[in-house]
Amino acid sequence: MLVGGGGLHLGLRLLCLMAQRSRLHRVRVWAARQRIAFDRLLDEPASCGLNQALTELGLALLRVGDADGAKDSLVRSGEVYPCPESTLFFGLDSRLWVVMRERADSAELCAEYERTAKKFYLISDWPPKTTHIPVIRRVGAVISHSIGRGSKRK
Repeated sequence: MLVGGGGLHLGLRLLCLMAQRSRLHRVRVWAARQRIAFDRLLDEPASCGLNQALTELGLALLRVGDADGAKDSLVRSGEVYPCPESTLFFGLDSRLWVVMRERADSAELCAEYERTAKKFYLISDWPPKTTHIPVIRRVGAVISHSIGRGSKRK
């Protein structure tokens, strides 16, 4: 069941990406809502996947003109703590926060989200500059070097 939940979640994530690229924002909203509804099937429910799904939903709702729904998504995603193993590299998803902080009516919500997110991001200042593979490689190299595996051998 857990593998099926992960597969379903991945399929819905891919549908969100395809809908975003195709500018099918209502499909993106539907897929993000399904990710939230089926989050309980994951092996780590109510953690990173849910935070990302709520972020995706908020971004999609902004695209269809539902600013109040996007605010609700930001609040709800700030209440979902990330997986312990993801805190070192990712923490809470910052994509919706970045978009919402430009809106005057969201300042308080964004400030609260930022305070919460900073508690879980351990590498440097939040929001992260990037959450892609180069960050992971760089941090891995630092950790590797600090335990003696990064030294050059002759």
